Amino acid sequence: MRCKFSQLADKAASNMLRFARLILFNFYPKIWNVTLLFSYLEL
Repeated sequence: MRCKFSQLADKAASNMLRFARLILFNFYPKIWNVTLLFSYLEL
């Protein structure tokens, strides 16, 4: 039981990491572009 639970936890953690990485790589450049645009407009 415990072994199965740890396997499930590892799988969930790796899925979470993959999901977080996906979100980061999808949204970080867009956020960066928006902040650059705003700083450019303020100048």
